[in-house]
Amino acid sequence: MFNRNIGRFFTNACTIWTAADVYGDIVEWASLSKSAEHELKKLVASDTIQESHRLYLDGELGPESFSAIAVLAIRLAETEAEKLLEDLNPINSNLLEIMLFLLASDLSSRTFTFWVSFAEASLDLGDGRHGESWLRQALVLLLEKATWQEDVDEHEWVGYRTDVVEVFEVICEATEFETVNSVMTSWLDNATRLDNAMEKLVVQIPAALVADGKYLEVALFFLTSVEKEFRLSHSAQQTLLRWIFEILEGASPHSEPVILLYKTVLSFFGMPRCLHPLTRGLVPYAQSLEMFELSFKALEVSFQAITISSISTSAAHAIDKLIRTSTMIALHVEQIAQAINQLLSTHVEISDKVCILEGYTFLVAQTVDKEDVARHISPVFQAFANLEIGSCTSGVAVEALKICFAVGRSLYTTAPGELDTRAWTEGVGLEMVNWMGRSVATFSRRFSEDFEVMEAFSPYGM
Repeated sequence: MFNRNIGRFFTNACTIWTAADVYGDIVEWASLSKSAEHELKKLVASDTIQESHRLYLDGELGPESFSAIAVLAIRLAETEAEKLLEDLNPINSNLLEIMLFLLASDLSSRTFTFWVSFAEASLDLGDGRHGESWLRQALVLLLEKATWQEDVDEHEWVGYRTDVVEVFEVICEATEFETVNSVMTSWLDNATRLDNAMEKLVVQIPAALVADGKYLEVALFFLTSVEKEFRLSHSAQQTLLRWIFEILEGASPHSEPVILLYKTVLSFFGMPRCLHPLTRGLVPYAQSLEMFELSFKALEVSFQAITISSISTSAAHAIDKLIRTSTMIALHVEQIAQAINQLLSTHVEISDKVCILEGYTFLVAQTVDKEDVARHISPVFQAFANLEIGSCTSGVAVEALKICFAVGRSLYTTAPGELDTRAWTEGVGLEMVNWMGRSVATFSRRFSEDFEVMEAFSPYGM
């Protein structure tokens, strides 16, 4: 009966939506004859989906009814994902157009399984690029859907961004580097092209920056999601980095979309890899900042952001990555030490302070003469110069010990040989060792009920 009456069910306004729901379940859980499947494909590949969507937007069709017909189309496409490109006839081509249409709709995430299967099928067919034109269009739609919108449910949007990463990755794998790079370059040009100039003259500058920032943020989100599969070209990197600082200089991190932009920018600064245009080898993204002489600006942005609790951890990781990898920053160790010294007196989370200190200690151990290591580490301890170890609270005591332990552990694991110098047996090094020894002894007596020092030792009697 189901095989014979498809045309009747779908031409009757009283049964079409119920039929769509029933046949959607049949396609998912059972099987239909080839002729029945072909008939259903013809029906959904017509303008049925688009017309249903119009009725839904006009309030003439309920969400359940539209969802039923859309899900039927999605399930039919999923069963045919591996065959659509083998015979790209008008019906199959229309079905792909419908999947692009649904990718841009409220049911976007329901199509993810299809697009992953379609991209994988494209890889396995011929030269692996038969589906590239469709995947290019899908990538643009995915970027648009992943962009921050004021009227979306935040929980659903975060879930969408989590799920979309897999689709990003498989699309990058199934398309040529030049294709993806072209999409990203066009995307980055979106908010800076000339025909936006008049709009920016009319609206307030902060509003324009936020609008541009949404394009930038989703581009960075894409890059941080698929770092292993795709790396932006040299010219596009330059455009991207210039744009980052132009927008951040004019947009304070007070509104939700701008805070989101800051967080994604910081994640981008802290990414482990990108493509170096000269060596074609894999190097930290921080190196790209180095090439365009933007490392200090990135570090400044990161130090500003670390005071904002919602993005402080991202900022800490960015600072850690920058000071570990930038040769330009390495020439200014003393200025970095001063900035860190000021940071230690703030209410930033201790875990974020430790992250930055480990990066700084690595920088010192790798760049200065071993006789000068203690002198460059001492500014960290100067943050506790006025600490009364006999009267401070247990919270302050624990933070001081954690910070000092992080420095000592990083030195010992990064460059243990550099601890075997006179700087640690006399002068400023000895002063730090003695302070640490006194502090541990005092704190263990004063706060025995709050924490227990199981063992404290060092080669120098700490």
